Amino acid sequence: ELAMLCDLRIASELAFFNLPEAKPELGIIPALGTTQRLPRLIGHARAKEMLFLGKMVRAKTALEWGLVNKVVPHKEVLSQAIEMAKLLLERETGGLIEMKKCVNFAVENDITKGLEYEVGTFAKMIRSKLAENKVTVET
Repeated sequence: ELAMLCDLRIASELAFFNLPEAKPELGIIPALGTTQRLPRLIGHARAKEMLFLGKMVRAKTALEWGLVNKVVPHKEVLSQAIEMAKLLLERETGGLIEMKKCVNFAVENDITKGLEYEVGTFAKMIRSKLAENKVTVET
């Protein structure tokens, strides 16, 4: 469940994913927004399979389903995560924030609204970058 709160997920080849709350004897639902996030990540049918049947998913399947972004050898998980973090640190923070907002907006809205939001965000950002002289326009 905690992994679904992350934007990017790396898993060990030995990892498996399940929802302990989905055990039939418990009679409860998962917390932390799992019933909302899981279908958005892996689709409704697969989410229902994990939720309703308590299905355990191994790393390879999690990758195929989109639950994780990358599966690596167990001994490389930490180094791969650090490498990914370094790549993110090289990015301009404001750009990452706005990209995340646009992607999240896309989940909740149709493509027309999403494109309008993206164009508005781009225009706002490009004006800001022009003002900071980070982007130049040739005429």
